[in-house]
Amino acid sequence: MIFGYYESCSSHSFAKKLLKEFIAYARRIEQMPEIGPKEPLLEQYDKNYRYVLVQHRYKLIYLYENETCSILMVWDCRQNPNTLKDSDRFKS
Repeated sequence: MIFGYYESCSSHSFAKKLLKEFIAYARRIEQMPEIGPKEPLLEQYDKNYRYVLVQHRYKLIYLYENETCSILMVWDCRQNPNTLKDSDRFKS
């Protein structure tokens, strides 16, 4: 979705570069799951939600529990923070 957006409004090469960054960060998370700080907007939940910042604009939000990492979403930091905080995705 992000790739398609930037490919259409920017360029294929920029979209490809951004995609490569997301993949690189995902690999870092896989190797060092505690690299990202806890996500402050999700601290009200009893889970270990963490994030890494990609290009100062996107948070790659992931869950680290039982020695397993799951990337949950890419969140655009330009959005209203309450959108993330109140998301039903994290209520379980």
